Amino acid sequence: MGQRDRNHEAYVKGNALYQTGRFSQASKFFLTASAEDATDYQALWALGNCHAERKKPRKAEDNFRRALALCDDTHRAALMFNLANALFDQQRYAEALEVYSGIPSGHPLSKKARRNALLANSRIATS
Repeated sequence: MGQRDRNHEAYVKGNALYQTGRFSQASKFFLTASAEDATDYQALWALGNCHAERKKPRKAEDNFRRALALCDDTHRAALMFNLANALFDQQRYAEALEVYSGIPSGHPLSKKARRNALLANSRIATS
């Protein structure tokens, strides 16, 4: 079995576990997938999602940043949204606000990003 096949197999297993809410187990497979292919930003993204679901926003942030460094433009805004949410969850509201503002108007997540940005702004104002 080639490296690409091992990467794909690990990703598919991780995704199946993720879909059933078994985030800890899924993260192991996504970690394996990213080890098999260091350029697989989708495995890093999925790993970040697992960490976010497990209330580990710092680890989620790290994986989202690594994925952003590798991703294509098609997925950049969605990854930025996840990164901003991880920053928000760490109460790093100013940083989250900056990332939310980078999501292009008209993107399917732009309305949610604006809503979350308003919430981040209100948290900054009350601190």
